[in-house]
Amino acid sequence: QGENELRQEIAGLKQMLASVHNSANIDDRISQKLQERDGIAAANEELNRLSADKPLYSEIPEKRMVAFINDAWDRLGATASKEAVFNLAYDMAVNADPDLRAKAAAAKPAAP
Repeated sequence: QGENELRQEIAGLKQMLASVHNSANIDDRISQKLQERDGIAAANEELNRLSADKPLYSEIPEKRMVAFINDAWDRLGATASKEAVFNLAYDMAVNADPDLRAKAAAAKPAAP
């Protein structure tokens, strides 16, 4: 039985090596990695744009911001713009944290 398992594993490794040496597979992998990199770069650019006027954004833990983004999508629906979702998520995150809420209140100009 152990010999059969080894033969199957060897056959699987041979098949994997054959696919690695196939230039079409290599090109596909390179294209996929480039698309992933471009997608990440675009997402980072959009995040920088959306957070540019959010002074407390850097103080919100990423995990919490993601949770608030998911909550905002649920509230606004799938047709909402990314900007509207981000703005609502930011507001929810700031208002959910007493320290951030106090900082936001202190940063608002006094009413005349």
